Amino acid sequence: SAYNQISADLGLAETTSCQGLAPHTVTPFLDSSGATSLPLRSLLQQELALRGILYLVGFNVCYAHTDEDINITIGALKESLTVVAEAVENGSVEELLKGPSAEPVFRQP
Repeated sequence: SAYNQISADLGLAETTSCQGLAPHTVTPFLDSSGATSLPLRSLLQQELALRGILYLVGFNVCYAHTDEDINITIGALKESLTVVAEAVENGSVEELLKGPSAEPVFRQP
């Protein structure tokens, strides 16, 4: 997928990937210890929103999306994942978030 190629090109292949069937994918994020990283996912969500792309945990593609829509999304992904890659390299993920990080919906008591 374009997401996985961009991720690999930016050195994020061990950090995030696009998984699942094309109509509904998920994009988990892992920190350097291999644990789920909600701050990293939150940073991507923030950066995509700044570029006009709605993103929650993955992507939902449908026949209503045009080639132009897909290309705009891929362009926004390149820019946004570049920010994520720089944040990972610099250790500045939390500093770049303009609001609170996402939190788990379900928690163990």
